[in-house]
Amino acid sequence: MPWWCSRLEPQPPVPHSMCVHVNGALIFRSGSANCESIEGTTAVAVGEGSYASVEEDADNTAIAIGDNSVAESGDVGRGNSLIAVGNDSIASNSVGNDNDIIAVGNDSEAFNADEGDANALTVIGDGSFFSIQGESGCMVIVINGQEFGGC
Repeated sequence: MPWWCSRLEPQPPVPHSMCVHVNGALIFRSGSANCESIEGTTAVAVGEGSYASVEEDADNTAIAIGDNSVAESGDVGRGNSLIAVGNDSIASNSVGNDNDIIAVGNDSEAFNADEGDANALTVIGDGSFFSIQGESGCMVIVINGQEFGGC
């Protein structure tokens, strides 16, 4: 065996469906994952049918990991982080600034809807759901349907 072969580390396989979009440019796409970004934003989707999008304003990041997962920044907002991890999970920000919206678990959903700023929402557990409706300064954690914190 040549000397250089012994120094190569095994590399993990690239997922079959993955999309990376940074500053309005597609960096990588394979399979059925889709993503979109504009200048100053980052979108990453990993999993069959997953979707990550940050199409409005700058300083937003959307990461969707899991089959049919969605991380999406909506109409208007800056400084938002959206993370969905799990099959069929959703993390979404409709309108608002400086929000951290996280959904972890299969079929979990976390929403910042109707103009809300500086919210931190984390939803953990399969089938868990929470939506902040037009309030600001909320800190909510939902674990398997049990709510902690508030607005």
